[in-house]
Amino acid sequence: MSAGKRLRNGVVLGIAWAVGGIVRRLPEATALRVGSALGGLLYRALGSRRRVAEVNLVRAFPARSAAERAALAREHFDHLGRSVVELLRFPLWTASTEARIAVEGRDRFSEVARTGAGIVVFVAHTGNWEILAPLWHSLHPSPMVLAHPMDSPALDRLVTRCRQVTGLEIVPRQGGLRRLVAGLKQGRVVGLLADQDAGASGVFVPFFGELASAEPSPVTLARRLGCPLWLCLPFREPDGSHR
Repeated sequence: MSAGKRLRNGVVLGIAWAVGGIVRRLPEATALRVGSALGGLLYRALGSRRRVAEVNLVRAFPARSAAERAALAREHFDHLGRSVVELLRFPLWTASTEARIAVEGRDRFSEVARTGAGIVVFVAHTGNWEILAPLWHSLHPSPMVLAHPMDSPALDRLVTRCRQVTGLEIVPRQGGLRRLVAGLKQGRVVGLLADQDAGASGVFVPFFGELASAEPSPVTLARRLGCPLWLCLPFREPDGSHR
């Protein structure tokens, strides 16, 4: 890792620690307003990431006006800032926090879990997908999730610590497949955030009018072991709650 990248990672980690210390002392509504402000700061400061968002919005929504796409980009960074704050507040997670999350299909999922079958859950990077970390144990008694390591080891440790606040088992991607297979055979639920570029080895599917490489592992695991496959799509509602 270059010296410049180490410096940037160190700055990001320092900001994360500072924001975490502040937002855990604030009422939730106030903390989320801090998150929105953080999102606005990231929109202005992370020019390269903003340009990636702008290019992708042109490709995804060519018929929309430049002003509409700019508003979507700002909304995305606002959501990102609030999601960071929500992650940093996981140590304050309570039953009342969970009560504000609507889970569609919970009863049916519980029925399948009671059969003792292993369950593969394909989680999409929509909404605040991190909200699943403290939520998992109310959905299944024995969850495990495959995670991609972050570029910064220090930041990765911080995020992992937040994710594990309720005891969620995080399985590193490197060498993790065997652990996932063993877990499914034991009747555990396995979550995979698998909607990222799989390169030349992926399955190419239409996505916003273009072919995109998709990760086949959730389907492959479910087929190989005869496990049910569930799709999980987190959404942030207009009032700030989650579904």
